[in-house]
Amino acid sequence: MRELIQAVRTANHVFSQLFAEAVEPLGLPVSQAEVLLLLHEKGPLTTTALSKLTLVRPGNLTRIVDKLVSEDFLERRASHEDLRRANILLTTKGQDAAHQIQGLQQPILDWGRTVVGEQDLRRATDVLRRLAEHRGAR
Repeated sequence: MRELIQAVRTANHVFSQLFAEAVEPLGLPVSQAEVLLLLHEKGPLTTTALSKLTLVRPGNLTRIVDKLVSEDFLERRASHEDLRRANILLTTKGQDAAHQIQGLQQPILDWGRTVVGEQDLRRATDVLRRLAEHRGAR
């Protein structure tokens, strides 16, 4: 199991570095680019939901979102279900940036698929999801 943990950490580092290099021309930190991609893929989310998906603490995520709002990539709208909560969503500028990020990220994803192979990629993804889902059952 120790070898799996080290391999996951190493692979995460490699992909994080590649992603950082890919989005560098946009002038966006990785954390901001990830938020834009997630909102593009998932649609409007609350800060709490976005925090869980990004694995970024709520306070830090609020600063990331505030910066993206101030630069007109995101906006906050009151939730129809609970007026005390706000949904975070992409602006037109945010949608354009998310499309650019997807394009910059695609060669990295293609490279990963080529190296690992589609069948092994699906298996590895399934194994890692099961580990993450059962972390509370230790």
